Amino acid sequence: MLSSKHSLNRGEIALISRRGAVYQGRGLTIRVYKFAGLANSTRLAIVVSTKVAKTATGRNLIKRRLRHICRLLTKKLPAGYGIVLITRPDMLKQTFTEMKATVEAIFKQAHLFLTD
Repeated sequence: MLSSKHSLNRGEIALISRRGAVYQGRGLTIRVYKFAGLANSTRLAIVVSTKVAKTATGRNLIKRRLRHICRLLTKKLPAGYGIVLITRPDMLKQTFTEMKATVEAIFKQAHLFLTD
């Protein structure tokens, strides 16, 4: 599980869903919103609906993998953003390395990585 300082609450997820910029990749959509008062860190939420995986074990597998990928990438992300990762049914068929490549590609598309 992501720590509370890296997690979004329901109100923030609703705000990002309404106002955030949308970026899409293979099996994944992200919504990104720049918060004015969130200077300490970037916060994330992962949404996996029953349309993606009917069983709880399938949904939990996707969430565990995405949380781990996000944990690996948080140091590369700038502070002050709220990001909601919304999965689609294609995500269930991907391996961990394919998921990681998908997330990295979408984050690059959204210009979220800090330059080294």
